Amino acid sequence: MLKNILLTAGSALIVALAVYAGWLSLLYVVDATLIILILGVVVYTLAWKDIFFTFVEEGEIVAIVEGKNPVKYIGNIDGVQVDPETGIVVSKPGYKTPLGLFGVSWIGIPPIRRRYKYVLRWNKFDKEEDGTDYTFIPRNEEVDSIYYKYPYAIRISGAETKDRLPVDICIVALLRTENAQTALFIVRGGYLQKATASIMARVRDWAGSMPIKDLTEARNEGMIALDNAGETPSNPITSFVGAMQVLNRSDAGNPSLAEQCGLYLEAVNFLSYDIVGPNAEEIQRSTVRAYTADQDAYAIDKTGTAEANVIAKKYAAMRENVAAAPLAFANAIENFKGSSLVLSDRVMPALPLGGDRKTDEKKEEK
Repeated sequence: MLKNILLTAGSALIVALAVYAGWLSLLYVVDATLIILILGVVVYTLAWKDIFFTFVEEGEIVAIVEGKNPVKYIGNIDGVQVDPETGIVVSKPGYKTPLGLFGVSWIGIPPIRRRYKYVLRWNKFDKEEDGTDYTFIPRNEEVDSIYYKYPYAIRISGAETKDRLPVDICIVALLRTENAQTALFIVRGGYLQKATASIMARVRDWAGSMPIKDLTEARNEGMIALDNAGETPSNPITSFVGAMQVLNRSDAGNPSLAEQCGLYLEAVNFLSYDIVGPNAEEIQRSTVRAYTADQDAYAIDKTGTAEANVIAKKYAAMRENVAAAPLAFANAIENFKGSSLVLSDRVMPALPLGGDRKTDEKKEEK
């Protein structure tokens, strides 16, 4: 009896201790979760204020400085690694940024370490609804990062074509950061002005070697990647791309964009051009008429060539069937719309090509 009582009491005690221990464990888990959540809120709040921590948006590179000197670079670009010491940007397929889900990174103890800020000047552009004109809006703001890639709108004023027509040209340049330290500290945040000046000079030189009709042909072709484009200037588009490719090379002592300002010109888009000056509207209308006439002439030439090929094939077939040759050949000639037709010197039209045959026969009878 006593033994059973002791066993029951012991079992109850063990169960009570287990329950107590379970509640303690649950309390520990709840407490730990609360502590983590509180710490997360604190870190999140501090990161928004760039105190101890900072956010790095996807596609951006941030520099941390002590005084005026860079001590750390932080990038948040999948597939791209930013060297934390030198700011050199290297493409690494499959690379994942170590910043995690929220993009938070440690800065250091303020005010010793802080996020670098500088003034950036650029153009924002908007395309008019149902139109082809672009409105440029100059921007001048303090920023605290540099984009890995960004398309910048550039207007080139006062260019002149080969036929000495003054034009304003609008392009979009997709610039990629290759060295954040060069862009932010060697040229002191003036990377965009330096890159823009080099691009504008190249566009002016290119426009000066092209007649106005070639500018019409080159525009609105979309973004063209320079690395994938050919270098042979066989048409206005490849000629424009070839002129831009020079900016990424060091030729004849001229440094590349990457050497000058840490950027690489990845792609370009020739958006539009406007003829300027006192007779701009009349010149523009004449240019459009000339371009349209050229395109129509080209289409007629192509049509004539195609029809001539058809006639040549019919002639070859007629040699195999002499009886049907005269009528088939005449029908082919009547349908020909080209400006000229050259065949073998042995070809003799069997029917008159002009006038009315019955009328001609009546004249002969008279």
